[in-house]
Amino acid sequence: QAAALAASGSAGAKPEAKPDEVDYFTKCGTGEEFLSRSDAEEFLKLLDNVKGQKPDMKAARSWMLEHCSSARHLCQLIALRFQHQYEGTQKFHVMCLVSDVLSGSQKKAAEDPAFGDKLTPNFQEELPFITDLACRKQTKDILEKLLKVTQVWVVKKLFDEAYVKYLQTRIQLALETAPAPQPPAPPPAP
Repeated sequence: QAAALAASGSAGAKPEAKPDEVDYFTKCGTGEEFLSRSDAEEFLKLLDNVKGQKPDMKAARSWMLEHCSSARHLCQLIALRFQHQYEGTQKFHVMCLVSDVLSGSQKKAAEDPAFGDKLTPNFQEELPFITDLACRKQTKDILEKLLKVTQVWVVKKLFDEAYVKYLQTRIQLALETAPAPQPPAPPPAP
């Protein structure tokens, strides 16, 4: 569970590992719910490329839908990236990807009962932790955008409203102490 992965950031625990020291592959191939090492490497490359561009978002979305039987492992890998590597807009773009994937998963399940939506229940269990990580070290503008993403979940009925309100409360708490966005740097002098 992703919550167990957070232990390195808790009080009294070991300091957080540097991104190049984090082992993303310890659970690979240990059961049918876990990706193989090569699949995990492929997923992380796709995830690293998610920066808001439609082709990259679409590629990652399709891949996640094809590997939905490993939904919990996908959540864990996202949480590790949020915890040890991604910052700012990268976290926001991945949250947008998650929203898109969940919407696609529910749509696919409605069209094909044999599909079996494994993504939504796994993400529902892990989203409070992932959301907390997404809020960490964010500016107010990014947190406000995250609130809008969660509102889409209500509109599309991805989760019940009470659950989304719970997540929004967590984002609101982060907003209370978040710094304002940095103004853009002035253009270089000629």
